[in-house]
Amino acid sequence: MKRDAIANALKARLNDAALSAPEQWPNLWDDDDLPPKPYLVVSFGGQGRNNLDVAGAPVETGLMNVTVVVEPGGGETAANTFANQISDEFPAALRVTTDDALVQITRPADIQSGFRDGADWRLPVLIYYRAVPI
Repeated sequence: MKRDAIANALKARLNDAALSAPEQWPNLWDDDDLPPKPYLVVSFGGQGRNNLDVAGAPVETGLMNVTVVVEPGGGETAANTFANQISDEFPAALRVTTDDALVQITRPADIQSGFRDGADWRLPVLIYYRAVPI
């Protein structure tokens, strides 16, 4: 069960959703080379492999953070629309497979509070997952 395969499977699901906003993948973008808004910033937070399944295999839990970035001053509607679309693509219990893992979304997407960040309005959407070897 490879972490990059898990991340790639989740990123592919997001990319296939065709949300009309380019994705900025982890460690592949530069602040000087960002696309015009709106865009999505994707990052991953691994919570570890400290659990075992019934067969004694490791279980990886983690989260994918998809932050919607829009122009400030236009209210929350644009960011909320993207956040709801992201949430719809990752419903609780969704299963995505890789070559060696089954990735399951463990709860509904958590749409956080939006906030101003310099010249941006940002709205994080947290997607929690659990992966087991297959």
